[in-house]
Amino acid sequence: MILSPQRLPPPLVAAPTPAARGDACGVSPAKAGLIWSRLTGRPTGDIDLAVMRWSKDLARAEGAIWASADRADQAHLRRDLAQVGIGLVEESRPEPPPRLVLTLASDLRPAAFPVLETLRLERLPLHDATRMVLGRRVLRRALHRYREPRERACRALLRGADELAWWDRRAWLPRHCLRQKGIRGYFRPVLFDKQALAAPRRGGLVRASDGAITRWAFA
Repeated sequence: MILSPQRLPPPLVAAPTPAARGDACGVSPAKAGLIWSRLTGRPTGDIDLAVMRWSKDLARAEGAIWASADRADQAHLRRDLAQVGIGLVEESRPEPPPRLVLTLASDLRPAAFPVLETLRLERLPLHDATRMVLGRRVLRRALHRYREPRERACRALLRGADELAWWDRRAWLPRHCLRQKGIRGYFRPVLFDKQALAAPRRGGLVRASDGAITRWAFA
């Protein structure tokens, strides 16, 4: 579902310095060593695996994408993104304009509607990811159609060809947009939920091999 605004929102305001920003998803902007960079170019493949491994947060605004990473991981992120045709330019992500409403998204479907979006990724440890994809042991023993795809997914994780991560997607929308049909089921306004503002939530699981992050970022 691609959504389009009815009138132009206020322009985005760039942060005054290249210092790391992560407060939109519950990360302290003063966290030492966190670097924001703008992605350049169009991908020749999926970026999901690279950002799940090395990035902390993504941001999307006006067709541009930013990614944050610890200083120690920045070179790894740059290397892996270069393999799919993406470059990095160190640059802070924009700040949300005033008078916009912060919302929580229900899934990772691309949408042109938000003025600014952030996507927080929490990579699952390998033992948790493999246990999750393998599912119930009793069903694996009894049903080949249940066992075979799950064991194939587990092998991909063990080879490092796939990753699993929890995601938290947030979007800033003009207030008038929330009155449109279908928006409330897709973007839930954060009005009184201080806990949601203070810390990231686990909105759902995403698998790198599905390409959902690339579609969200570049659709």
